Amino acid sequence: MTDTLEWRRVLVLSTAHLRWETCKRLEEADPDNWPCAGAPIPYGFYIYAHDEDGDGQIEAFAPELWHALKFARKRGADYVQFDCDASPIDALPDFSSTHA
Repeated sequence: MTDTLEWRRVLVLSTAHLRWETCKRLEEADPDNWPCAGAPIPYGFYIYAHDEDGDGQIEAFAPELWHALKFARKRGADYVQFDCDASPIDALPDFSSTHA
């Protein structure tokens, strides 16, 4: 047995950085069918900050999602928590005006 702790970094971003259609697709689809590793959580999504999209599935699914994941990875994050209560940041597009 080992006492080594494994740490992960999570960047919290607003769901406003995802298009309404993207949020809807993520909410309705089984996470096993998402083009990225993740899961819905109350009030948002928890997604692995992929640094490669070799077959282009994430970008084809939602370009803004792929952009946010690359943004997070470049800043040292392992995961992104998209949260509806988080404030949007200037560095990413804000789609809040398109949310229902």
